[in-house]
Amino acid sequence: RDDCNPQEIADLKAKGVLVWTRRNLESYLLDDEVLTAFCITNGYDEHIDAVLQAKADALTQSVDAGYPVDDLKRAAGTTYETIRQLLGLVQAGNTAVTFMRDSLAPLIKPEMAVHAEMKGVLGLD
Repeated sequence: RDDCNPQEIADLKAKGVLVWTRRNLESYLLDDEVLTAFCITNGYDEHIDAVLQAKADALTQSVDAGYPVDDLKRAAGTTYETIRQLLGLVQAGNTAVTFMRDSLAPLIKPEMAVHAEMKGVLGLD
């Protein structure tokens, strides 16, 4: 989706291009529901609020640097590094991309709202 306006979205869809409802994939992978599932699945239940705050703080820093309020791609690296340090993660991936791909994406389950949203975009609802 990025910064596409409604006409651009319509044009892309007319060409058969999938257009997400959120700005970027990071917005789905770093969804609060997914981060909460990560904490619960890995025994970090007591850190859920701190992890969600780390994401919010990273997004605020990104916005303060002039990026759009919904651009989690820009905030992903800081979010990951803060979560990694906060939870003392080791071997969680060298980058935010590998962390999101290998640790967060598999946690998106059919019972989650974020799953339903993605499924709707794909026309599978």
